[in-house]
Formats: sequence, structure tokens, C-alpha cells
Amino acid sequence: MAWLLGLTALGFAIRVVFVMWLHPVGAYLYSDMDGAYHEALAFAEPHHLFNKWDTIKPRAMGFVGGAVLRWFHGKDTGLRAWGFLQVLLSSATLPLTFLGARRFFGARAAVLTTAFLTISYLPVGFAGYLMVETYLMFFLALSFALLVPQRPLLCLLSGVALGLGCLFKPQGLPLMPLWCLLLFFWPSPGQGRRSFTAWLFAPQKLAAVLLGVGVIAAILPEVVAVSRINGKPTFLTPYGGQNFYIGHCHVKLVAMDGGRDGTFFSGIPKVYQRDEPWPDITFHVSVFDSAFFVHEGMKCVRRSIPATVLWVGEQLLDVFAGWPGSSIDPWPLPTGWSSPTRFFNVLIGDVFAPLALWTLWRRRRELSVWLGFAAPMAAVWGLAVIFSGDPRYREPFDLFIVAGGASMLLALWDRVAPWLQRALLRRLIGREARTLLFGS
Repeated sequence: MAWLLGLTALGFAIRVVFVMWLHPVGAYLYSDMDGAYHEALAFAEPHHLFNKWDTIKPRAMGFVGGAVLRWFHGKDTGLRAWGFLQVLLSSATLPLTFLGARRFFGARAAVLTTAFLTISYLPVGFAGYLMVETYLMFFLALSFALLVPQRPLLCLLSGVALGLGCLFKPQGLPLMPLWCLLLFFWPSPGQGRRSFTAWLFAPQKLAAVLLGVGVIAAILPEVVAVSRINGKPTFLTPYGGQNFYIGHCHVKLVAMDGGRDGTFFSGIPKVYQRDEPWPDITFHVSVFDSAFFVHEGMKCVRRSIPATVLWVGEQLLDVFAGWPGSSIDPWPLPTGWSSPTRFFNVLIGDVFAPLALWTLWRRRRELSVWLGFAAPMAAVWGLAVIFSGDPRYREPFDLFIVAGGASMLLALWDRVAPWLQRALLRRLIGREARTLLFGS
């Protein structure tokens, strides 16, 4: 426990220094961060009337920022308070990750995972931006900590936590069906000797159902509210088909000029790192017409199935920029090996991820490694197939990847350590014998 408290305190100190002095959120208001800030300003107004433009991106970030700005009057004070909130959430992710990693991968792997995330620039860096990755990672860690297959009520709370994370970034949602399916269909000990009723009402089966209920309970009110604002059924945000189009059609920037609905521009950061002669595209269609962009994206898919298959394969590799066959450097574009982003992305992609896959193979008969690594990794790769393989979308899931990799790293160390100890002992004994025989 002392190790955990020490690591959490160190992580908090690093984040305070970075976010409150070196990288204050108020100094980096552009792109998505500028949008989150102005949405928060609007939501801070007591009499704000919600409209369709408030729903293009998930509203949870605006609600949080609006509450902070309303409580702490003034731009500078409010932004510093918002940054400190992100410091707290990013720091709280550390002990929560420890609890989940200890349950599924063991105490030593949990300590190593927490230690790495304490100093990793990726979660520290995101805490310095008004971006949703910090919030999703916190709720993923909370859900991971509460995911106890033998405790259905805790799994209900785990589902609620996962659902709250999806309010900030719906890309976390694919994890729900994967976790539920694993819990429901994973064989329980002695299951063959039990009746169907006993099998159906086993704790894991009930945990799977309650996990899904928790997610739905957390997101359903917002789904209803957004659907009423848009005047048609809408799942959290109407901005899904556009991401599908951008992910499968080779374009740099998409302008959606919807006339009275206004103009909206969108792109994916990794596209600007590619040396490709891709065009900018303008559609005179509202950004709210998600079905239109899905239809246009399917045209790109059907144009050449072999090319689509190759492209999807590249998207999967792009999740870990730097893997053989990937097309991009770690996000955001670094200026060289001096960039901490590049360094930690390479560690996660080229060290922890292969080791985690090795852990999955080595422990493939255990539910813990499927829940703790395989399902989160499948969720990330599933998103890469549907939308894009941007490493930025993977970052909140890094806690699972590092935990799985840490387990294998320790297993390898356990094999090597006795040999190193024997070699060191032989060297020390040899040095002592020479000293006795010949003096110093």
C-alpha cells in the first residue's frame, strides 16, 4: 500500500507541475480544445437553450466545463480550476488501475503498470489539454477496478462507470458487449454438473446482464435528450457517419455546408502526417445527416474490396504507430526522438503490446486475461476497422495494454533473474577469492 500511495503522490506532483505551470490548459485553446471551451462557456449560462449544434460532439465535456466555469468566475481562474480537475482525474486513474490490474494480472504487474502510467507522458500530456481522453481513461480505470466477475452488483457499478465514460467519448462503447459476452459465455467451474437454471443464474451470467444494464442506465437519459433536440433518434451524437466517411475515403478535410444548418469542417490528425495527394472535399449536406455520410463511405468501401481490406489492415497497424506496415508516426507528429510522445508511444506499441499479446497466448484459458486485455484491445481494433486507426483513440485504453505487457515482462524476469543472480554470485565469489589470494 505504501508503494501505491507513493506512486499516486508522485503522479499527482508531476501532473500538477505540468498542467498548472508548464502546460496550462488556457494556453492551448485551439481545434477540439477551443470547441470544448466555448461549449462550456455556453453551458455555464443559466438560461442556455440547447440546440442541434450542442450535440455534434458529446455534451459531457461541456457540462463539466460549464459547471467549473460557473463556480469559478473569470476565464483564468475557471480554466486553472478545470485544469486542476483534470489533474485529479488523471491522478485518480493510477490507484484505480492498480486495483484492476492486481485482480486480473497480479500484484507485481499492478505495481509495474501503475509505475509506468505514473511517469508516462501520454496521460500526463492529455491532462494538459481540454480533451476527453483524460475523462474516458479515468472511467475505464474505474470500471476496470469494479469489474469483479463473481460480484454482480459491483459489475452493475462497473457498467455505470463505463457508460459515464462513453458520455465523453462513445468509442468506449464496444467494450461493453465484449465484456458482457465473455462473462456470460465463459464456462464456470463444475458447470457441466449443474442444471440449466443453475447455469443461467450463475454469478458470472448475472454479472454480464447487470454490466450491460449499468451502461444503458448511464447513457439512456442522454440518448433521449439528444434525440429530442435533433428531432429524430440519435445515439449520443449525430457525428458518427462523418467519422466513418473520413476513415475509409482518402480525403484530408471534409467541409459540410448545410445551408441554414451552417458549415462544419472535420478531419483526422494522422492524415496530415501522410505524404499523400489527397483532396479536400465539400458536401452541401448538413453535418447532422449522418446517414448520408455512411452511404458515401460505403461507396469508397465497395469501390475496391481488396484495396479496402489492405486499408483496414493498415488501420489496425496504425493503432500502434511504428509497427511494420503502419503509415504514421505516433500522434501528435513529433519533432524527433527528443519528443516524449514518440518515446512512450514506442514503448507501448513495440514493447508492452507484443508482450501483452504473448500474455494472452500464454494464459489463453484464463478469463482474467481476456477481460483485462483481449476485450479492450479488440474494442480498439474494432474502432480502427470502422472509423480510424489513430493512436490518439487508443490512448485511454493503454492501461489495459500496459497491464498485460507488465505481466509477461515479469514472467520473463522470473526466468532470467535466477541466472543473473548465479552469474553475479560467481563473479563476487571470484573477486573475493582473488582478494584472499593476492590481496587488494
